[in-house]
Amino acid sequence: MINAGRGHLLDAPHLALSPGIAILITVMGLNFLGDGLVDYLDPRGGGPKRPPKSPVTRPVA
Repeated sequence: MINAGRGHLLDAPHLALSPGIAILITVMGLNFLGDGLVDYLDPRGGGPKRPPKSPVTRPVA
């Protein structure tokens, strides 16, 4: 579909733009789904990343 619209990029850019955006959305959605599954199912990952707790400092008397 993108190749078919390649010859008309200057006079009708939507012929290549629409399928390109659809492919982009599909690939990004699958990428985010895969990242989410890895974060959820990986036993070594320890769940979502959290920043380390800051050490508690006590005032010197």
